[in-house]
This record gives sequence, structure tokens and C-alpha cells, in this order.
Amino acid sequence: MSGAFGHIDLGARDPIYTRMHYAAAFGAGAGLNAGDTQNWIPGSYLETAGWTMSGDDLTLSYTTPRMNGVQVGLSYTPDTTNENAGNGNTAPVENNDDAAWGAAINFNETVGDMTVKVSLGHLNVSNSGMTDAFDLDQDNEATDRNSERKASDDLMMGFDDRTYTNAGLSVGMGAFTFAVSYATRDDGGYESKCYAHKADGSDLVGAVDAVAQTTSADAMPALPAIENGDEIPGCALDSRYASGSPPALVFDGSMGTSGADAAPAADAINARHAFVKDGSTAHDTWAIGIGYSDGPVSVSVGHMVREQDDGVERTATEASAGYKLAPGVSWKSSIFVVEDTGGGEGTAFVTGLDIDF
Repeated sequence: MSGAFGHIDLGARDPIYTRMHYAAAFGAGAGLNAGDTQNWIPGSYLETAGWTMSGDDLTLSYTTPRMNGVQVGLSYTPDTTNENAGNGNTAPVENNDDAAWGAAINFNETVGDMTVKVSLGHLNVSNSGMTDAFDLDQDNEATDRNSERKASDDLMMGFDDRTYTNAGLSVGMGAFTFAVSYATRDDGGYESKCYAHKADGSDLVGAVDAVAQTTSADAMPALPAIENGDEIPGCALDSRYASGSPPALVFDGSMGTSGADAAPAADAINARHAFVKDGSTAHDTWAIGIGYSDGPVSVSVGHMVREQDDGVERTATEASAGYKLAPGVSWKSSIFVVEDTGGGEGTAFVTGLDIDF
């Protein structure tokens, strides 16, 4: 529904922050800023529009009329069974998600041969909160050990609201276009980790994870020396303590009431559980590129970087060329180099016809 007041639509669409974003993307070849490099070289998805954050979900959107080049948009996605399923899937609501809202503002103005486009958008997926199984203090350390032991990694996702913020800038002058865009995402996830925790401040030496053992503590290799306060690698959420030699991990807080689950003596404690932000669920992405288009010929060069909070990084550099053969038919080719510390790396060449009628 459109009028002098603006435009209102209701249907299965991307949120407004995606539709109003000016991504640093060029159509000369394969889409660098649309996750296309992942189709040939596995790894993290590269994009700044926010398609991976939301799919074509039932969304109510409103955009104002464009005045002096400025337009504002708002969107609301109710809590439905396909919310945030992504790409139109109908999976159940994930991670305790509730309704989502989005907002965006952009500027698009042409003066002579120069066109300037600027955008800023944000999406917030509210969360119904942690399950009752968790009671976290200000340091994100679990205080209810019995509940923590029974919890699963799936339930640890979505403690905080999920957010996505993007921004874009595009400047066109004649046949040339320069563009840069940025996005930051935080899925609000937490994960359970174990840390050496000894009252006397000494290092943890020779302990094993009792859950991992098969017959006795002696059946498992001892951990290397770990400084007090450092993470214990491979420690599971439901790790337990037990007697044996070498000693198993003995966690602070009550893990039970009798037998091997009885609360340990203070001087026997050598480890603790803590819920910390899951760095794999948060990342920053930026893109930069320049394109040239004159008549049927177009060329572009672009570069993108995605950095996850857990240290995983993907970079991609692409050079593309295209030629319009006939109305609706173009030949396009791209060569790109990708490095991904969490997936693959390599060089790929893609060429073919793009038919669009």
C-alpha cells in the first residue's frame, strides 16, 4: 500500500535493514558481497546486507517518502514458527527468539555526474531470556552446578538479544563507482568452558576429565601443566570430579549430594565452570571495491574481510569482467583468491552466461 505517506507492505520479505543497505557489491562477475565465494571455496559466508541473519519471514514494513534524498524504514517480524529460519525455511523458532524489529535510514542523491549513496541499518531479535536452568553472576560464572551439569550446549545459545548492524557508502562519478560497506553481528551466544581454579594460586598439574575416562582415571592421559586461571582444553559442560590417580577435575560448587557427586573439600578444588561469550557467533565484516561500467563493458575489483571474535578470519579478493551480448544476456567472468583460517583456501575462476529477462 503506497501513498503520500510512504509505503506499507506485509508479507514474506527481508527486514528493512537488508533492503535499504547499500552494499559494496559490483555486478561485473560473481557476487563477492553475497557469499558466492563460499560456493567454490568452503568457509565463512561473506556479506554485509544481513541475509544470513534473517530470511523471507512474515514481516510488516514501512518506508517514508524520500525527501531531499533521505528515506527512513521500519520493520517488525512477529514471533512465528519460521522466524529467523533463514532463506525461507520453516524450522522452529531457535534459541528462545521472540519478535524482531529493524530500522534503517539511507541517502541517495545525484548531482550532475556524481551519485552519493549512504545507508545505516540495524536489526534486533529479542530473546525470551535464559532457561531457568541457569543462574549467572556478573562474571558469567554458573552458580547452580546441578542445573549446569544437566544443560546442553543447544540451550546455551541466545542468552542475549541477537543484533546486526550494517552501514554502506557508494560514490559514483561518470563510469566509475567506489563503494565500502561494513557489518557487525552478535548472536548473543554463550558457551561453557572450564578453567584451572586453585585456592593457593598454583598451577594445575596432572588432572584428567572424569567424564572422558572409560574405566578409571589411570586410563586417561594427564593434562599438561595449566596456569591457574587459564582454560582447560577439551573440558565438557557436564564434566565431573572423581577419585583416582592422577586426580580428576574437581569443580567448585556442589555437583551432588552423595557418593562421587558429594561436594568437594575447598582444598581439593582445582577447576571451575564458566559461561563466556561464544566468539564463533559474533563477527565483523567489511568490503571495499571499485567498478567501471561503460556501455556493454564492465569491470570491477573488490576485497572483503570477515573477522570472528574467536579468531577465525576469511579474506577474499576478486577481479571481474562482464560484457552485455544482447538484451538480457551477459557474459561474466571472475577470478578470486580466498584465505580462510576456519575452512579452505585457494584460487578459483568462474565464467558463464547470465540470462535475465
